[in-house]
Amino acid sequence: MDAFNLLKADHRKVEELFEQLESASGQAKMRVFQQIKTELELHTHIEEKIFYPALEEPKGDAPKTVRELLSRHRADPVCASCHSRIDPLGFALENYDAMGRWRSEDAGKPVDAKGELTDGTTFDGPDQLKAVLLQKKSLFVRNLTNKMLGYALGRGLTLKDSCVVDSIVAEVERNNYSAHSLINSVVMSMPFRYQTGRSKIDKKL
Repeated sequence: MDAFNLLKADHRKVEELFEQLESASGQAKMRVFQQIKTELELHTHIEEKIFYPALEEPKGDAPKTVRELLSRHRADPVCASCHSRIDPLGFALENYDAMGRWRSEDAGKPVDAKGELTDGTTFDGPDQLKAVLLQKKSLFVRNLTNKMLGYALGRGLTLKDSCVVDSIVAEVERNNYSAHSLINSVVMSMPFRYQTGRSKIDKKL
């Protein structure tokens, strides 16, 4: 059985265990709950191994910056397909640490907050990134709408959702790009109001 079949098998087993949990009681219920916990932990471990390869620990005494560590991901063709697109945007925010505090150094080195989009547009730091995004306002709003609608629906969008996205984007533009307008349009959209029933496993998780 390959890894992807194993992932699917785990999901089915968890769903069966949730059905057993509904009818179990006492110690039997606790045993089923422990089985569910074990299966979910196993699934997470497998998923991390397949989809999120670990960064190689820096060798030697000198600590490496986040930028230097991520360069290892971009050197791997499997990781580069995503990291080559998302890393440049993140580099512009490197002056913020994990707590959101401003910093000028990372691992003892000056922060390098320069990035470049796939179209060749360059920027340095959050202020320049903001300026670049404002120049691409229509693309930014459309992408944000796609993500918000997909999150609200709990699924990936398909071609049949494109008309809904167009409608929401037009409404947001008419309302001067108001966040309230975006959220309201998503909630009032046809796909959101008329979703099909969710499975038992979705409700349990």
